[in-house]
Amino acid sequence: MRAAIYESDITAPLGCYQTGYGIERYAEDVYNKIYSKALVVEDGGNYAVIISVDICEYPNDLHEKVTRRIELNSRTLGSSRYRQPPDKMLW
Repeated sequence: MRAAIYESDITAPLGCYQTGYGIERYAEDVYNKIYSKALVVEDGGNYAVIISVDICEYPNDLHEKVTRRIELNSRTLGSSRYRQPPDKMLW
């Protein structure tokens, strides 16, 4: 069994529009950075990926975009051991 972790800073730039306040509001400073994190576990050629994103709302088409990108990257890698069909993805 193998495992890997990844973290990416996805903090929006200053001046970016902020939703959820009920008024028009733009980012003036950063109190806490926002991250996307992933844990990948492999065992015997089977992969499990857990993704955590520090946001409270996702666009409706996110599932389709992520699934398409995973399929594209799987073909690009050229190895069947990395290919995970969409029916193995839990949302």
